[in-house]
Amino acid sequence: MKKVDIHKALVEQGYDFSYSTVCNWVNRLKDKNEETYIHRDHKPGDEVEFDWGYVKIFINGELRQISMAMFTYTASGYRYSLLCSTTDTENFIHPHVKFFEHVEGVDHLKEMESSSTTD
Repeated sequence: MKKVDIHKALVEQGYDFSYSTVCNWVNRLKDKNEETYIHRDHKPGDEVEFDWGYVKIFINGELRQISMAMFTYTASGYRYSLLCSTTDTENFIHPHVKFFEHVEGVDHLKEMESSSTTD
């Protein structure tokens, strides 16, 4: 919602705020909620990130939530994913093996980052 629309709605509801007061409050709230990102340059193949996600699919007419192992190359955004029955240790190792087979080994991977743990 734009600041001018917020101001208009407040005036219509009987509040006596100036437009500049609304702008100041919106700007204060906006500043508190902004996320900060640190840009990092990566050479292709230097770093891949791993994380668990979930997909909802119908199996035999029943909607189920299935774990998904996701690998993302940081530089290119290339992704590889595999569906898994659980996020236990076995299902943590298996997708890694499949990923390295898919990319035909690891020539120069310098960093592997994982933001998830297993069950």
